[in-house]
Amino acid sequence: VTDAASSDYELTITSLAADGEVGEPLTLAFGIVDEPFNPVSQPIALNDTTGTNVIRLKLLASMPTDDDPRGVFQSRRLRINCMIPGFDNDIYVCMESLGVIRRVDMETGNYTNWFDVYAAIETATDGERELDNLATFPHSGLRGMAFHDDFLANGLFYTSYLETHPENATDLPYVGPLVEDAASDSVVAEWRYDADSGEVDAMSYRPLFRIAMPAFPDEDVPYENAIKQIAMHEGDLYVSVADGAIETVDLFGGRANNALGKVLRITPDGVGAYNYSIPADNPFVGDDRYPDEAYAVG
Repeated sequence: VTDAASSDYELTITSLAADGEVGEPLTLAFGIVDEPFNPVSQPIALNDTTGTNVIRLKLLASMPTDDDPRGVFQSRRLRINCMIPGFDNDIYVCMESLGVIRRVDMETGNYTNWFDVYAAIETATDGERELDNLATFPHSGLRGMAFHDDFLANGLFYTSYLETHPENATDLPYVGPLVEDAASDSVVAEWRYDADSGEVDAMSYRPLFRIAMPAFPDEDVPYENAIKQIAMHEGDLYVSVADGAIETVDLFGGRANNALGKVLRITPDGVGAYNYSIPADNPFVGDDRYPDEAYAVG
């Protein structure tokens, strides 16, 4: 913004050289548009004691790379893969290979293991399936989570992760082809948190849908977990799905009638024998070229 007289705020930037020499300040004037999707409760307007506006960073929490209770992973795989705010002003993070959701206190930076997805899958399936966290780095394990809009009332939330391929695959909900040589499944599952006990009920495990991930070439693990981040908005769940590696694109014809390379939108509420429903206004409903679940193709 060049016309400071017509602007609401000013931002002053002062350069600081490595030898401590302070440069000439640069002042930028700007205004803020109050939009419903971009609310501003505390616009940049106040100066600190040095007379400049500053963005301050501080270390909130540090999670040791050797914090591996199962003792099977390399430190480079013990990483945060998603980070979302909760309804309690804390931050929830997904630890990829560990398969654990951690809750970080925003005041102290202390964290606790809020939910062990790895252990819960084994419990819910009576040991028949487990979190697949051994696929090619960095594309396995726990990928994302999302709270239901009414989490405080119903305790529901969702996770995306890679799970070992089941023997009874034909009895489970899949989006896209069920390939014969699938090594693992990319899964979105629903869970229920019990506020009274302060724990997640492992037996509330309800997979919404799965994407079968084959292995390439001459390997017994898939190249990646196709489902990445997930988010809930106005009762619908948005699921971003990657292409699953170049081999998958070649095998299934790129953006053909499968879930890969798309953003999917579903309503988690089940209908009849189905674990979810499809919003009637999804843009590709009835289009044979794409699955009805597709919301964006790219």
